[in-house]
Amino acid sequence: MRERTNPLEPILEISGSVGDPRVRALLTSFFGEEGLKVRGRPFSSLFASSPLSTMKGLEGEGKLLEHTLRVTRSALAVAPIYGVKGFELDLLLAACLLHDAGKVLCYGKDERGRTVLSEEGLLDHVVLGLNLVAAQASRLGLPLELLNLLSHAISCHHHLTGRPKPEPRTLPASILASVDALDSLALSLDRGGSNPAGLMARLLDQDQVPQASGEPQGLLELR
Repeated sequence: MRERTNPLEPILEISGSVGDPRVRALLTSFFGEEGLKVRGRPFSSLFASSPLSTMKGLEGEGKLLEHTLRVTRSALAVAPIYGVKGFELDLLLAACLLHDAGKVLCYGKDERGRTVLSEEGLLDHVVLGLNLVAAQASRLGLPLELLNLLSHAISCHHHLTGRPKPEPRTLPASILASVDALDSLALSLDRGGSNPAGLMARLLDQDQVPQASGEPQGLLELR
């Protein structure tokens, strides 16, 4: 198997699979070699190295990229079940790949090298991302209808600071909101702790599940 040398290669492969030339051009303007520059650096470079959050375990380099790929691959798995194809699928992929684009502006390092919220991050990553997408769409001359559909899907995935998130009104928006929430939930579970997820981990670590024998015990005991 060929070893990947570019961490963005999976993103570029997904972008290249998009059929609509307008949507593909927008994605290329973010992730391509000659794409958008943010803070004097290529957006693609920032995206590949950005953290996902300041929370423990999510503050490392590349966590944003990992999350984005999980969300996009989950959406790709769900899309056929609901008949999402053609332009609707292209829109879904673009929304998944760009839904957290604003996070490249949200974080920095303090004097101890810890990931902290940047001054720009006070605006909320959704607002920052929508601004980036709108600016690129304008530069490319994309139709307002396309921008509105994409912006709707992005804005529905996460609450804006101080108010609830909009209700998804398209399938791409609904799927993105659902798979993003699933990934956030999965990351929040303490798989090694004493909660149900930790119990599951301990059971799976056992060589074999003990066979029931004798009288039932615990919750299964009947009197």
